Amino acid sequence: MTEQFRRCEFVKPDASRCGAKPLRKRRFCFFHDPEVKSARDEARRSGGLERSRRAAVLPPDAPDIHLDSTKDVLRLLSETGSLLRRGQLDSGIANGLVYLCSVALTAMKQGPQEDQLDRMESVLESQQLTSELQKIEFVNPPGASGTAA
Repeated sequence: MTEQFRRCEFVKPDASRCGAKPLRKRRFCFFHDPEVKSARDEARRSGGLERSRRAAVLPPDAPDIHLDSTKDVLRLLSETGSLLRRGQLDSGIANGLVYLCSVALTAMKQGPQEDQLDRMESVLESQQLTSELQKIEFVNPPGASGTAA
């Protein structure tokens, strides 16, 4: 039988076969091979330790960040990269900070465009009002001569 179609020879309690691909040049998969029991036990132990590890968070006294300009964003990206490279910042936190920077840059780009659109709409409304006022005929009420008495 070719390597591609070989399956683990372990027989389950219901008499069905495991079906997983066996280890190279072995009869059983990683989970059922008795000769790799110590490696399997270590993997389970490591997995359990990793799962019970506390979520990576910054300490409560970490300074707040303010992203008011592209300079602020670049500074945060630079600090994040340095801390990550030195192993002082969890990659999950770094990833979140990079995403935050991306969103901030998009908002900074969009803000001035929205301001410009607001100004254009205001000018357009003003021009439409002026056009409407020009269409109105102002008539002097009866008895008004336009001169003071």
